[in-house]
Amino acid sequence: MKKVSVIINTYNRADLLLRTLESFKYIDYPLFEIIVINGPSTDHTEEVLDKFRELIKIGHCAEANLSKSRNIGISYASGDIVAFIDDDAIPEPEWLTQIVEAFDSCEVGAVGGKVFDHTGYKYQYQYANADRLGHGKWQMEEPSPNYCFPRAYEFPYLQGTNTAFRRDVLIEIGGFDEEFIYYLDETDVCLRMIDNGYFIKQLANAYVHHKYAPSHIRTKSAAVYRYPVLKSKVYFSNRHGYLYHTQDFIDSDNMRFIQNHRSDIESCISSGKLPEEALVSFEEHAILAMKLGREESRQKPKLISSHLLERNDCAFKKFYSIHADVGKRLTIVLLCEDYPPNLLGGIARFTQDKATALAQLGHKVHVIARGDDHSTVDFENGVWVHRIVVQSHVKPCEIEHLNILQSHWDQSKSFLDEIDRISTHRSIDIVEAPIWNVVGIAPLLSDRYRVITSLMTTLKLSLSSRPDLTANKELMASFVNPLIEMERYMILNSDSLLAISKGILNEVQKAYSLEIDENRLFVSHLGMPDWREKTDMREVSNDNEINILFVGRLEKRKGIDLLLSIIPDIVAAYPNVSFDIVGDDSIPVDSDVTYRTKFESESDVLLNEKIKFHGKVDEVALRKHYSKCDIFVAPSRFESFGLIYVEAMMYGKPVIGCNVGGIPEVVEHNVNGILISPGNANELYEALSLLIKNPSLRKKLGKEGRMRYENLFSDVQMAKSSVNMYKKIIAINMRDARYGA
Repeated sequence: MKKVSVIINTYNRADLLLRTLESFKYIDYPLFEIIVINGPSTDHTEEVLDKFRELIKIGHCAEANLSKSRNIGISYASGDIVAFIDDDAIPEPEWLTQIVEAFDSCEVGAVGGKVFDHTGYKYQYQYANADRLGHGKWQMEEPSPNYCFPRAYEFPYLQGTNTAFRRDVLIEIGGFDEEFIYYLDETDVCLRMIDNGYFIKQLANAYVHHKYAPSHIRTKSAAVYRYPVLKSKVYFSNRHGYLYHTQDFIDSDNMRFIQNHRSDIESCISSGKLPEEALVSFEEHAILAMKLGREESRQKPKLISSHLLERNDCAFKKFYSIHADVGKRLTIVLLCEDYPPNLLGGIARFTQDKATALAQLGHKVHVIARGDDHSTVDFENGVWVHRIVVQSHVKPCEIEHLNILQSHWDQSKSFLDEIDRISTHRSIDIVEAPIWNVVGIAPLLSDRYRVITSLMTTLKLSLSSRPDLTANKELMASFVNPLIEMERYMILNSDSLLAISKGILNEVQKAYSLEIDENRLFVSHLGMPDWREKTDMREVSNDNEINILFVGRLEKRKGIDLLLSIIPDIVAAYPNVSFDIVGDDSIPVDSDVTYRTKFESESDVLLNEKIKFHGKVDEVALRKHYSKCDIFVAPSRFESFGLIYVEAMMYGKPVIGCNVGGIPEVVEHNVNGILISPGNANELYEALSLLIKNPSLRKKLGKEGRMRYENLFSDVQMAKSSVNMYKKIIAINMRDARYGA
């Protein structure tokens, strides 16, 4: 197996470098090292490198000269293949495997793959050719292997952020020419390899995502320092163009190149992207570039020195990436309408937690959610997050009888199109989608993927607390009832069903009057990462100040009416008690009246001093509320699972909930909390009174809750349970001809 040395040249991009280094934990290829060459950085790059010092090789380049930095990287390299990637780029997991496979002959000197632009969705580079004057053809859609012959005027080249070379060939031709401070550096290397009889391979895969971040050369809107580009163009054309052109022709071509940049500078000044003095600096740089570019082209190129190679010669230092615990790495696609940081609802939250935990086990995880202005793909905490703009789609005539709502078909079909696009990169093992809004209907009907529908609160189950829907007959007929029928279709026809609790499973079967085949059914509880590790904790106090926390939407299903009804009596009996109410408090109960406004009008004397409404809060604020409370209460009349109780248990807090739905699977009565009957105000009052009066019981229940979280409801446990389920489903479907068994 070939060893690979991955070189990252960096300069003042500490945070981006950290993300790039983290991405290599998910690379498939087992035998590679990473070499980071830090330029004259003045940010916190060294702090980032300190975190990886035991895993990577680190070198330094005193100048902002990319070619010189690359040669230093080559001198540290101990692999058979040297691969380059930028410090603002992310490789896909198969990148190195596909790169190495392409070096299938001693004639292959260089290999490179495709590059996505900053959106992660569109290509920045697929294939490109250049000529000996340094002009590139950027938008080619086919490779050009026939141009790989010595002294070719036009030739293929590779983009620097996704290119790899045989190290021995790279050394043979002298590495990078250090006269190329920036721009045309890798083009020059590719040309010299071709002139020396080697072959350049342009691959249809080996993807890299290039975020193309600002630098000392450019901002997001304009190039600010153009001297290296101008000088490199003049130098390249004078060094390589003489075979085909006269000096006058080369000079004229370079003047046209400079004029194009001058026009761009003037345009940027007109639009306010650059100050007027930018043109003065440009003219000075243009004169210097023409002069030095021509003069230096007549000198010997500044190639890698034997002294540098000898000085930095060192042993191979293997980088250890994450691998799945058992067997093959799965490719898992999770569908979710919304995804953080947008609309942090329950489904979005646990999808993020699940996706991240699955990735930490080494699996390839994609989340597809809705996008806004344009479709994007980003790599976030080990997860490929696809935010896709929903497009209009015609419903095929063969599914017209299903009466799928057009809006829901558009969304699901847009998600399916993205699943199909992912499948051109890697084989997909599992597609998992929540039943809410039937986002998985198009993938299911496509019959191309194993589709798991996760069962949580459905539209039909939520109707009891949605008078705004049930009171509108037209809306029920045109929207609600068709959607409920599609929920039923998903339950009956999905390859497998995942219930997040036994409680929700029972409720679904009862609501839809059906019995689910046990062979298609799995129960797997939700889990969460440990927030407590990142929160400043205060100990649960035994003094006279007791804080009680409620978290949830202020609606009847969450039992907020029950809690608010007893708060006056609680604070009257226990003056040392205060309440924090956290959650969306804008939901109307009657007309424009909300539970908050109703309470404020009836019990304004308690406001601020004894009870505070906080409305929606961000995750940082939510964690602080959990940390400071002494008792957590959420008397929901139904929860399909009850993630809020897990959040409180994570912080070692005693909890009060109702004996309904999935709550008893999270809260064990008198072990880590107290369960009351749904809608029973007297029981809620007694439960709160018991915990208020008994600090030792609060401490005991809180301690048990923390242990229960660690053993049953952590994100790691959720991920492992999900993987076991996926593998069982795959094993069953291996016998199904639909999946190519």
